Amino acid sequence: MRAKINYFACIRSEAFGDEIVPCVDMSRGGLGFRSKFAHLIATELRVAVPISPEAPVANALFVSARVVNIAEIPGLERYRCGVAFLPRS
Repeated sequence: MRAKINYFACIRSEAFGDEIVPCVDMSRGGLGFRSKFAHLIATELRVAVPISPEAPVANALFVSARVVNIAEIPGLERYRCGVAFLPRS
């Protein structure tokens, strides 16, 4: 079950670096967010949530996640991304 949230997250990827994004929803297993980048399905990311856009990212706690869905948001030049959190290795 996903809960609607009003948080920001830092998404860290090899392709795009760090991006502060607004979150849409969250569950124990994953997170939905809006991004200006089209992350590829199955791409592994690092996610820190919640985060303040004004605070330094250096102190954030990141967890691993994998992109499981993506859809373009018409008219916004943004993408709705869904990630599943990965188990700790």
